[in-house]
Amino acid sequence: MRRQQQRRNTTKNRRRSSPPTQSDNRGRRPPNTTATGTSAASPQQRKQPSPSDVQQTVQRIKRSGAIGEVDALVATLKRTRQFDRSAVSAVLPLLARQWETAVELVELMPRHGHTPDLFVFSGLLQVLGKARQPDKALHYFAEIERSGLTPDTHCFSALIAALGTAGRVDDAERHFAQMTQLGVVPNAHCFSALIAALGTAGRVDDAERHFAQMAQLGVRLISGFAEAGRVDKAEHWFAKITTVGRLKPDLISYSALIQANEVAARPDRALELLHEMTHKAESARQAAEAARRAAEESRRAAEAQRQAAEEALDEAGRKVEEAEAYLAEVKAKPGKCHGAIWWMEKELEEQKKYLPSSKGGVAKRG
Repeated sequence: MRRQQQRRNTTKNRRRSSPPTQSDNRGRRPPNTTATGTSAASPQQRKQPSPSDVQQTVQRIKRSGAIGEVDALVATLKRTRQFDRSAVSAVLPLLARQWETAVELVELMPRHGHTPDLFVFSGLLQVLGKARQPDKALHYFAEIERSGLTPDTHCFSALIAALGTAGRVDDAERHFAQMTQLGVVPNAHCFSALIAALGTAGRVDDAERHFAQMAQLGVRLISGFAEAGRVDKAEHWFAKITTVGRLKPDLISYSALIQANEVAARPDRALELLHEMTHKAESARQAAEAARRAAEESRRAAEAQRQAAEEALDEAGRKVEEAEAYLAEVKAKPGKCHGAIWWMEKELEEQKKYLPSSKGGVAKRG
């Protein structure tokens, strides 16, 4: 027993004095090291993501729909104090449901030496419009002017859409007028937002007036780009204008676009447009002819109804005259019944109320 105890003590002492093996350190990690054995960097030493890294992250979130990663991306920007224009403008479209965070990012830019530009402001206005925050949108639109910048089409469009969505029709129309006074050309989105707001408010006449302006602008753009040889831009606006409900390009737009395709050596497209223009012209002619025939049929039906009503009145007038003649005969006979005569006079007077004076009728009293 003593020998066994001595052996055990000797083994324990050997283990204590021997250096630790790799198996003994399994699962342990020295302090301030990573899993690969490198030293862990402090938050201040972590690499700041480049603008391309932010753009790639934003695109990945958009493709995957992983909205949960937005908070992590915003936290990274705050931790690394990356509030430059490209990073903030890239992240803003992801914050449609977090407008407070969007406002916070824009507010942090000047504190870290960055000035918001029109891209940042337009992105913020879009977020505020989707969040139905018209007062905030007006505040930051005024901030654009206070910053010495001139609002562009995208800023005006985002503001008008935000005001129109919130039912602030008067404010939307006022800024639309300001837009035209500054010489800023409204785009289709701007027109659509204003027209929808006016229609919702029951101001149909104003909506139709702006709709006509939108149609004229689209036609002018098609003709202008075609004459300048920008076939791609002309085709773009031609496709846009033909897919928006009642907007229809006119003969001038078709002719300019056909000529531009001929100059650009695209005869197939020019021939396609020519056939389309001819087909639409024939369809319009047939529609006009059908409308003319329908109007003529309506006129004939109305004339037939008028004649039928006139004949009915003539017949009623003749019956009244016959009744008056019969009443005169009854009054002239001896032994007449005064009660029957009184009843016949009252009935005859009642019938005359429904006849015009030209047919022997009398005007209604009271």
